[in-house]
Amino acid sequence: MKDDVIRDPIPYGILVRVCASVTAGAGIAALIGWASGLPSLTSLGSGRIPMAPSTALLFVLYGIAIFLRARPTLGRGAHRVGLAVSIAGALFALLVLFLSSLGIHAKAEHLGFPIAGTVGGAPTGYMSPVAALFFLLASLSFLALFPSPSNRPRRTMAAWCLACLLIAACFVLLLAYLFGTPLFYVGSFIPPAATTCVAFAALGIALMALSGPQAWPLGEPVGEVARASYALVLVFVLLASGIVTAGHLYFRNFEKNYHGEVGRQLSAIADLKASELVRYRTERLGDAAIFSRNIAFSATVRRFLENPADGEAEGRLRELLGKFHLHKQYDQIRLLDAQGVTRMVIPASQPPVSAVISRRIQETLRSGEVTFQDFYRNEHDQRIYMAVLAPILDGKDERRAMGVLRFRIDPETYLYPFLRRWPTPSRSAESLLLRRDGNDALILNELKFRKNTALTLRVSLEEERENPAVKAVLGREGIVEGVDYRGVAVVADVRAVPGSPWYLVSRMDQSEVYAQVRERLWWLVVLVSVLLLGSAAGVGMVWRQQGVRHYRERYEAAERVQESERKFRTLFKGMTEGVALHEVVYGETGEAVDYRILDINLAYELHTGLSPERARGVLASELYGTGAPPYLAEYDRVARSGEPLVFETYFPPMKKHFSISAVSPKTGQFATVFEDITERIRREEELKQKTAELERFTYTVSHDLKSPLVTVKAFLGYLEQDLSRSDAGRIVKDMQYIRAAADKMGQLLDELLVMSRVGRVVHPPVRVTLRDLLGEVLGLVAGPIAERRVEVHVSDEDTLELIGDRPRLVEIWQNLVENAVKYMGDQASPRIEIGTERRGLDTVFFVRDNGMGIDPRHQAKVFGMFEKLDPGSEGTGLGLALVQRIVELYRGTIWLESKGPGQGACFLFTLPDAVMKQAKGVT
Repeated sequence: MKDDVIRDPIPYGILVRVCASVTAGAGIAALIGWASGLPSLTSLGSGRIPMAPSTALLFVLYGIAIFLRARPTLGRGAHRVGLAVSIAGALFALLVLFLSSLGIHAKAEHLGFPIAGTVGGAPTGYMSPVAALFFLLASLSFLALFPSPSNRPRRTMAAWCLACLLIAACFVLLLAYLFGTPLFYVGSFIPPAATTCVAFAALGIALMALSGPQAWPLGEPVGEVARASYALVLVFVLLASGIVTAGHLYFRNFEKNYHGEVGRQLSAIADLKASELVRYRTERLGDAAIFSRNIAFSATVRRFLENPADGEAEGRLRELLGKFHLHKQYDQIRLLDAQGVTRMVIPASQPPVSAVISRRIQETLRSGEVTFQDFYRNEHDQRIYMAVLAPILDGKDERRAMGVLRFRIDPETYLYPFLRRWPTPSRSAESLLLRRDGNDALILNELKFRKNTALTLRVSLEEERENPAVKAVLGREGIVEGVDYRGVAVVADVRAVPGSPWYLVSRMDQSEVYAQVRERLWWLVVLVSVLLLGSAAGVGMVWRQQGVRHYRERYEAAERVQESERKFRTLFKGMTEGVALHEVVYGETGEAVDYRILDINLAYELHTGLSPERARGVLASELYGTGAPPYLAEYDRVARSGEPLVFETYFPPMKKHFSISAVSPKTGQFATVFEDITERIRREEELKQKTAELERFTYTVSHDLKSPLVTVKAFLGYLEQDLSRSDAGRIVKDMQYIRAAADKMGQLLDELLVMSRVGRVVHPPVRVTLRDLLGEVLGLVAGPIAERRVEVHVSDEDTLELIGDRPRLVEIWQNLVENAVKYMGDQASPRIEIGTERRGLDTVFFVRDNGMGIDPRHQAKVFGMFEKLDPGSEGTGLGLALVQRIVELYRGTIWLESKGPGQGACFLFTLPDAVMKQAKGVT
């Protein structure tokens, strides 16, 4: 009977049936994959969530129902099947959403297949809540397509909108899969599978094709509409393919470059830390080497060891080692004799020697070489230390070691803080220092995310192959990815520290490293989605408005021109460089006689003080008040030829340098762009000055170091001759000259090292009164002052406070006082005054003496390196240069006032960054 058949012509029947077949085919393939154990049929790629069996079954049912719905005539059986599938799918989707919200997953979804395991923490074999939501949308859209006595247009419009929403959501998910960073892969949340997204996209297209002709009636013959629509669909597919492909290539290129940049940053940080660790070890060994073969020091040690009651020898040792302990990064200095018995400890009241050090002491005594004791735990106080052991060799018999000087290092003082520092802000960045200990990688420092790890945390080399620490110990170098001690995926630079048993791992969490990649992915997904929607909208507009295409193109072209003009005006007004548009004024014979200002921007007004209202229409000759305006010939050439011109000039009224770029927008006009390059010129001048200073420093250092080298070379020749003659007396003298030259060279290098550390090796800033500071200084130079019987007068400045690096501040006054004592001359009543005075708003410090004074001709050289007014005096000539460098570090200045020889000298300086407010002064 005719009443048993519902006639329903389908304009896009082929497209609907193809999409329905794809939907059902995806479900069938997943079911076959579960049944045959082929995971490649259930998911796209390893490590991806597979399509659940329940999801696959629903896709098969929906595909069959829509395939039947797309036939030219719809029987009541097909109608009932579609209605039943839609209602059942909606109810099942609601049930899954409800159970998922409670954290419940029903085993019935496995349909009897043996499924177990997780992907990224999410269980497999269960429908994703996102997929359940999509099934609900598809069911509502499908139900709205069935015939109804009323409101058919609204129902079909709702069906079309729901289908479009489903397609848009699926494209976002598919784009995320395509670009390599799928969405919802977080913890135990079950994300939709890639095959699920493909099937939903096909299902959405089929529903949109079913509802589109009813929601947007065309009033044209079905055949012509279908042919035009197929062509437009093909165009859209090509556009979408191009957009997606371009987005994919762009994202892959960005990801590759970003990974490379991250690797370079990590490598640069690791290079910095590794080189600093190498330098740190080298300096510590160098410190110990100073004492190991020092004849004078070994003689004092011999006196003390042979006669512990020798107060003078003990005092010298304590003074020397006390100063070394004060200024170096050592926690404790301990002197032990050849039997390993402690003879002196600085500071006192420290725990006994660790068993680890006791064993190394005997090795050091036998080898006679400076050794470095790596990280160890002291069993007495349970703290972690390092140590440098320096054998004290007997000056009479260098093969015999009288004892060992142990320099103990507390890594918490410098090394651990250095490892914890990271040059850029980061929530997960961390550096690990480790060494191999048997079949484990032993962590040597305290870690950021776990406490008490130093010499405690071990990483098995056999069981944790993916740990970057293991990769470092096994010889890998460079950028690696792996899982760290927390079980978190990280990106790391691994390398061995040269000259040590250490390995360095500089790492960051992948979640932080790739945060920008994920952010860029979101933007790209949004952009591609917008472009796809724009393409679809464009195709739809062409489909519906072919008759007005020409007018729309003209309108859009006008809009683009206006937008370009608006952007040009915005750019013109908002540029930081001054921009002016000019028109050349030609005379009767065709030569350029002037140029007129057509327009200027606000930055030009800042440069010239000329407002745009006053400038427009003004001739350059009127503006500058001269005969021929500046650069007329050059601007005329630009306006005629169209070739740009760039030159630099100086504007005396503004005392600024400018770079001027002239371009011609059209014949007879030109635009000038003014860029202020005053700061660049100033920096270039500063660079020239610093280069000259560096050349002078290099020359001075090489000149002063060359002298002792020449002495050594000359007396080596004499020594060779005296050895051949067996002249013992001359041999001794030759050796004395060579030793003196070597000591001179060592002193020069030590003081250069001190100079290099100013501003680089700093101590924590402290508050100190000037009187306390001067008390420490006078205590350090008490010997020379007493020897020369110099009267020192310190002004009453108890209220003045300084803040800064105390050892550096002490060095200022110490060097100035020592210099005053050294050049006191034959003064009958030598006197030194130390104090401050006010000059304007500045506090000026002074050290004044009544000594030899300085000839005005030589005063300009006193702060130069290696400059000594008395070549025969002691020292290297670096004292005043060191003072000047420290003063400049605190943004101060230092100068000399002396009327001439025999009239004394006064050194004055300021310390703006170190002077505090006076307690009795203005607050």
